Amino acid sequence: MEWQPIETAKKSSKPILGFGNGVAIEQCVYIMEWSEGDGWICWYSEVDLKPTHWMPLPPPPETP
Repeated sequence: MEWQPIETAKKSSKPILGFGNGVAIEQCVYIMEWSEGDGWICWYSEVDLKPTHWMPLPPPPETP
């Protein structure tokens, strides 16, 4: 998987990894999804997202 420009991300409620700048944090990675009316939203905090890149979430780890 490689980072792709945010303009190529499908706008859906399926979570993806986002990379970009926040208000107080530069170069941040977060789990985000698209919300009609709100744009890209972060799962775990109410940061003002300014994503520049995205990639799909990796598969979960295998359990023994």
